[in-house]
Amino acid sequence: MKKYSFLCIALILCGLMISCASSPEKKDLKDGKKASTPPSEEYAEAKLLREKIRNHNLDQYAPEEYKNGEKEYAEGEQYYTKNNSKSKKAFEEATRFFDAVIKKGYPAYAKGLGNEVAAIKKEADENKASVAMKQEYAEALETYEQGLREQEAGNHEKAVSLLEKAKSLFEEVRKQTLVKKQRAEQSIERSKSELQQVEQKVEAAGL
Repeated sequence: MKKYSFLCIALILCGLMISCASSPEKKDLKDGKKASTPPSEEYAEAKLLREKIRNHNLDQYAPEEYKNGEKEYAEGEQYYTKNNSKSKKAFEEATRFFDAVIKKGYPAYAKGLGNEVAAIKKEADENKASVAMKQEYAEALETYEQGLREQEAGNHEKAVSLLEKAKSLFEEVRKQTLVKKQRAEQSIERSKSELQQVEQKVEAAGL
């Protein structure tokens, strides 16, 4: 009888231990805290869009959407691994807001960037860069024209990438053209000075 009572007590205790061990997990599942794995894909997508916005300062073109996106993004990070359902929802909302910023920002940024490149190109043209830096100028021009074509086709993100490259190329062309121009002007001045010295010597010799 005693053995039977001891066995019953042992079984009851085991049941209580299993129930206690499993109840927090069930509570977490009910609350949605561990109902899924961390939303790593949603996190990565929101992070990528956020980086694009920050790299090109696109928030200036849609400040309200960016503000809301940042709020949701911060909430997503706050609940990441702690409450995955809330974190996932927040990152999805952040992605929606960031995408709206990009759709507004890239066309406006591309347009402004195109104007900047056009101004640098004009200065390079005035200094005969197409002659002084023929190969480099041709590369910059081709990249610039590709960027304009992508912009016209509505591929604003690709247009931005090409126009940024064109800007860098034209800036270098402009810089090197000015260096060559200064060297040429200095060479002319030296030649004039040398010629003047020769004329003075000839005059002094009475020739």
